[in-house]
Amino acid sequence: MSIDVPQSILDALTDVEMPHLPPERAPTETIAVYGQKLPLYRSGCIIVGSGAAGLRAAVELRRRGAEVVILSQSAFGGTSACSGSDKQTLHTANTADRGDNYRAMARAIRAGGAMDEDTAYVEAVGSSRAMASLQFLGLPLPQDPLGGTLRYQTDHDEVGRATSCGPRTSRLMVKVLAEEALRLAIPIHNHTTVARILTHGQPPQVCGVLAFRTKERNAGNPLGLAVYQAPVVVLAAGGPGELYRDSVYPNGCFGSLGLALEAGIELVNLTESQFGIGTRREGFPWNLSGTYVQAMPHIYSVDAKGREHHFLAQYYRTTQELASNVFRKGYQWPFHSTRMLDFGSSLVDLAIYREGEAGRSVFMDFNRNPLEVPGDAPFSFDRLDEDVRSYLGTAGATQPQPIDRLRHMNPLAIELYRRYKV
Repeated sequence: MSIDVPQSILDALTDVEMPHLPPERAPTETIAVYGQKLPLYRSGCIIVGSGAAGLRAAVELRRRGAEVVILSQSAFGGTSACSGSDKQTLHTANTADRGDNYRAMARAIRAGGAMDEDTAYVEAVGSSRAMASLQFLGLPLPQDPLGGTLRYQTDHDEVGRATSCGPRTSRLMVKVLAEEALRLAIPIHNHTTVARILTHGQPPQVCGVLAFRTKERNAGNPLGLAVYQAPVVVLAAGGPGELYRDSVYPNGCFGSLGLALEAGIELVNLTESQFGIGTRREGFPWNLSGTYVQAMPHIYSVDAKGREHHFLAQYYRTTQELASNVFRKGYQWPFHSTRMLDFGSSLVDLAIYREGEAGRSVFMDFNRNPLEVPGDAPFSFDRLDEDVRSYLGTAGATQPQPIDRLRHMNPLAIELYRRYKV
């Protein structure tokens, strides 16, 4: 049975307005640097970045009595607020289903060898509190009739640890955290770009940051430099989106790894990044996962002469295998080398990449089911892998066309594409 979601709810979960920042207090001190008087701000902790991570760090520190200031190049303009990145899901230990527990989640987090065991366990244990506090702040996560938070599988998760309130979940997270930060009177200095982490002594200890601030520019300070003094600096400026030509990062996301390296901070796990299918960056950058592919649209390419190519048929042996692996990209979005084997879901990534390298444009058609592999039977719900058929049957998503299945499972996904004219 399909449920018609009122337009007012779709609007509220799609058009997420951010709070207005209050006026900033003028600096009360200056510091002389090479003959220039620069404004000086003092705090107990400096947070670099105003996304979900930075706001969460600021809120938690302030609740513990610390003095905090947030510095942001563009408040509410980063990955959390402006994209449907991996952060649209909240990974939480699902203690009520499939026998999951915190230790199992910690093992999964560190399974790739990219995290210490104790850190992984801390993340797993803290996940429940992190999610519950966001709900307390007003994040509208879906619940069952008895109040349990609904969960699902994503990113190669095998037990269903994720939850989401639609493609704008990360923006909603930023909204409720920003409102809490303002309620706690945490100053947010916008249009402030950190240029260097300041240190003193041997071995070096952090003592603040040097930043560029548009509002500080004047004849005596043409660059708009400002000094922030604090014994603690939290880098929460996201990843290096501008490092990549093709990326689902919003434009202008540079991250803060360079700041850390220049300050002599030791970095680890720089090789650990996720790669997967996304839309073109110059249009509407978005990763293609979740219900967009679980609806099993027809995926095809178009060459320079306008000819369509049913290219996935070159990679899978049967229509059942093809359609089932398109579905699995919904919760196996990142490219995974082992899922290249045995005709797994990561062949979809390889196929799309090769079409792009051949100069072809790749499209999804939600008005057509996947076409049959030559020599095999047409698409049918009776000929899907058991895990796919079971999922769609439980979700009630057995409508004839992909657009109808998508509308049933996630009307917000259609609303988002409609708003951005995708």
